[in-house]
Amino acid sequence: MRNSANLHQQESRGLSQNAVDEQTSTNLARLKIDVEDIHTLNAAEILTIKEILRHGDTLDTWETPPEWLPYGYSSPQRFDLKRRIISYLPAHIEPLFYCKPEASGAIKLFNDRGFPYSQMNRLIDDAVATAMRYLVLLRMGPSGTGNKKSGQPLAITTVNMVAHQTLPYMLAISISKIAEKTPVWDFYTDFSRGEIKFLSLLETSDIAILTRQRKINVNAEIARMHMLAEIECWTDVPSIQTPLPRKVKIKGPAPEFIEEYKREMHLPLPDDYVSKLGQRSIWLLENLGPSLLSLVESFPSIWAASETLGWSPGNIEIRRRELVEKAIAGHAWIDCQGARISGAPFPLALCKLGHKAGQQTPPAWPPRRFSEVMHLLLTVQMAHVFIVAMSMAGRTSETLSLKRNCLHSTVDGDMTAIGRTYKLVRRHGGEERDWVLPDIGGRAIEQQLRLIKISEQIQKLRPAEIRSENDVAADKRESTEHLWGQVITLGQSDPKLPLEGLPAALQRYALTIGLPVNPGGQPLRPHRIRKTVARLVALAITQAPKILMDVFGHKSIEMTLYYILSDKDLRTEIETISRELRVVRAKDVIRHIVDAEDRELPSVKSEGYGGMAALAISRAIQIDRSKHHQMGEEWGANSIESLAETLTLQGKAWQLVRPGIICTKFPGTEVGPCNLKKGAPEPSRCQATCSHRLEEGFLRQDVDASIQIAVKAFEAADRDGDDLLKFHWAGQIRANISRFSDLKEKWIKLALVESIISQY
Repeated sequence: MRNSANLHQQESRGLSQNAVDEQTSTNLARLKIDVEDIHTLNAAEILTIKEILRHGDTLDTWETPPEWLPYGYSSPQRFDLKRRIISYLPAHIEPLFYCKPEASGAIKLFNDRGFPYSQMNRLIDDAVATAMRYLVLLRMGPSGTGNKKSGQPLAITTVNMVAHQTLPYMLAISISKIAEKTPVWDFYTDFSRGEIKFLSLLETSDIAILTRQRKINVNAEIARMHMLAEIECWTDVPSIQTPLPRKVKIKGPAPEFIEEYKREMHLPLPDDYVSKLGQRSIWLLENLGPSLLSLVESFPSIWAASETLGWSPGNIEIRRRELVEKAIAGHAWIDCQGARISGAPFPLALCKLGHKAGQQTPPAWPPRRFSEVMHLLLTVQMAHVFIVAMSMAGRTSETLSLKRNCLHSTVDGDMTAIGRTYKLVRRHGGEERDWVLPDIGGRAIEQQLRLIKISEQIQKLRPAEIRSENDVAADKRESTEHLWGQVITLGQSDPKLPLEGLPAALQRYALTIGLPVNPGGQPLRPHRIRKTVARLVALAITQAPKILMDVFGHKSIEMTLYYILSDKDLRTEIETISRELRVVRAKDVIRHIVDAEDRELPSVKSEGYGGMAALAISRAIQIDRSKHHQMGEEWGANSIESLAETLTLQGKAWQLVRPGIICTKFPGTEVGPCNLKKGAPEPSRCQATCSHRLEEGFLRQDVDASIQIAVKAFEAADRDGDDLLKFHWAGQIRANISRFSDLKEKWIKLALVESIISQY
């Protein structure tokens, strides 16, 4: 340990603790203590390190700077660890640690077991010190597990979860075992201060009785302790081995089948539900939102005028209400087409003051009261949230991290939203990234900026003089830069505070616009929106995994594939849609070639299809049409679809190996030069000479330009006498000239090209 004598001295270099970020705080702590010595620190020393790490200035309390946590993080940022441990103690154990004063005022010094209360409380204090040593080690040491996290400190959210849930429970078990089984004389002698190994007392039977999720968390922490013990960074380790070894019986009856625990997956939203939610959100954005904002943006002048009248606060409130209701009654509700809004095209239920979200009643249109207008503001904000969430496909923390200045334009004219991402990022406070937005996503953010600013100005009808101290303090508080605020509905919110509880807010929004809160049998949650985008992209876009990898911020393509394919129903749906798309692609090719033949044009030339497969498809069409004519049948749309299914082996063939190039090889029955096998094609080795290769017409211009460039380069190399370059460019000409038959006829007329084809 370095500078152990000076550990509990305050920093003398004038560094402001609030100005220190998480990495700097870790580096400062590592200057004070080696990681392998953390488990030897006493209470005063561990408190000093804990302060440097910015996790609180008292031993009992664990806190985390809010700027290090993702937006929307639900666990407490500050909590009393000692109380957390006591809260997990069994009911019959708690009285051993404290007692109420007797009626006479006398205070008992010993509990019913004969243990002094001072010693019992010291036992909990020692457990808290053990917890703090371990948590500091998680913050500073190589505490990550798994291939990707091994050798790295834990994410701050994981440390916070261990501190708040897992570790207090484990220590409470150990304290209960000591209090129940240790004789009073052993308590004084064997467990002297600083020598108790609390976690080492845990046994397999203590873990077996836990609930499934708590058992998973505790076993994960025990495995981490074993890992830290192996590198000599921790000594208080349970003897339990995790995962618990399973004994395989060779003889005897079959073991009882235990159903494997399956974590509930976030399901994509049903198509019909997404359609209704999207249509209603867009209507709120484009029609109701602008008209509503034009109304409420006139309210601040009412607020300002009422303050100058010199009336009593009660009369001001009454006057404001009268003027606001008069402004509402006289407002012309106009949609984006200039027509009058006679009501929402869907059920729109607004809360009454004093009622909960599930007790909405549809009011007569238009709204008449201030509370109804404010609930409309909240509803429009949630429409913005849904549209932006669908546009970004971000996690909850990423959507909530958007600031008021998040919208930017690129040089190409695209709109991007700048936010922060926390998942898979080493920095505790996350790091900035941008999301490319569709136009509607940008419009939603622009309108939300107007909405949040005006909401902060008109939150209350009450003048500040008659409001509570908390309300007055909120008025004096500087407005933050959050984009989503707690827009008032029942007088309990504050738009100057960031939006919290997004899952509940989305469910209230669904109720308000007349939709169920459990679509597809699962509650409406923000992460289901992300899954919905994954499903739609996977079904509709070629090369979807690569696109989703960029959008979702994944570090590897394997993560994206797991994200998509973890849902068995989605895997089946993707395969079905993929087969249908292959058949549709073949039908388009057949239809274009047939149309060209009906116009008595060379089909391959006129429609631009290239590759040797184009000629084979044209011959297949002619044979199929001739066969139908011989049988006296009309060759029409059904014939095209039947031939498409035949050519694609009912959607199993015709793989898109790269943009514009289709491999028509039947997997398992035909051999291709790309891999010389009957298996699936190898896209990286696709060759222009393959008889299964079909090229779409939009590639013709690029191929023509490539041949032209290669011919000029060959002539230049010939003039310079550079034989190596001549061979190179001759190879480029030979590789491209056969891709489209009409281009071959064009360029073969050039004597130079003809000589290249014959000589090289």
